[in-house]
Amino acid sequence: MPNRFNRVQPRRQGFTLIELLVVIAIIAVLIALLLPAVQAAREAARRAQCVNNLKQLGLAAANYESSNGCFAMGMYQSPGVVYAPLGSQSVMVDMLPYMEQNGFNNAYNFSVAVYDGPNFTIVKSSIASYLCPSDAAAWNATPTHANGGIPGKYIMFGVSPAHGNYRACMGTFTNNDLGQNPPNGFTTNQGLAKANCNGIYGYWSSTTVASITDGTSNTIAFSETAIGLLPSDLQAGYGLWSWCGWTAGESGTFCTAYGINAQKRLPNVGTSQADGLQTIYQNSFVGVPIIAGSANSFHPGGANHAFADGSVRFLKDTIGTWPLNSTGNYPVGFTFNGNNYSMGCTTAPAIYQALSTKSGGEVISADAF
Repeated sequence: MPNRFNRVQPRRQGFTLIELLVVIAIIAVLIALLLPAVQAAREAARRAQCVNNLKQLGLAAANYESSNGCFAMGMYQSPGVVYAPLGSQSVMVDMLPYMEQNGFNNAYNFSVAVYDGPNFTIVKSSIASYLCPSDAAAWNATPTHANGGIPGKYIMFGVSPAHGNYRACMGTFTNNDLGQNPPNGFTTNQGLAKANCNGIYGYWSSTTVASITDGTSNTIAFSETAIGLLPSDLQAGYGLWSWCGWTAGESGTFCTAYGINAQKRLPNVGTSQADGLQTIYQNSFVGVPIIAGSANSFHPGGANHAFADGSVRFLKDTIGTWPLNSTGNYPVGFTFNGNNYSMGCTTAPAIYQALSTKSGGEVISADAF
């Protein structure tokens, strides 16, 4: 009688170490292949949300114009407010009631400057529709005191203003020399600079639809600026990138002088505050990084732009723009006053600059952008 305990046991099935490693390697390769697609899908969703934010801004601007007979001013102080250095409010404040932000609008005190005490709570508060989902720095960074926190330097010392990514287009130029109230009078330089604010959202000037003779579908109204593209110690150190305002050219508005994603074109972009405030960033912006006064984004290849007709289009950073001079510091043909403020450009507007002017008379083909 055979002994059942002497029966040959069947061999156990399983993976060898080599087989297991091969399976893991295959899975890793598949993940590596899928990851870019997943990231692209996530960026597409973020870009779609950014388009929606700009679409809402475009509609808000149209509703503002319908209610008031003109578009809002790009930067100003409320009538009767005593001039406060670096305290002008941006167009985004005027957009609040038209962006369904009535709570913010009702809490904002228009009888004082933007960084005066009664407005501290408002300027420190973030608004999701004013932030691009692709710019993590704008969402996550905690702004600190202006100018490195020098006591008494600015009126908003001690305030941590919330970031904002969207800017109103003031045209081909920007200028820091426009902060004072019109009742105080414009200097010669201020008057020249004001005249060069040739877009929809100039300083101390309102634009009507009738004055946009280039056509609302050919005139940029808003675009975006990425906080995360600034030098790291500038991302949180200044209120220049807040949604509520600051002063001419650094918050609430942008210009087209340097093209889209200017940081790609400038040869010596610095990585710190000291670098960012030197000559490669100056000339038309004086002490303000050029990339903070230009349209740029983390969306690959360009930035979203809202036009005056309410449409939103993605403009590539390869769009025709003014060429830079031999040093690469500023466009060919720039003219400056004694303070290095840009007073004009003798070079004919390229496609991007032409899209930013409201009445330049340029003829732009639909397939040019």
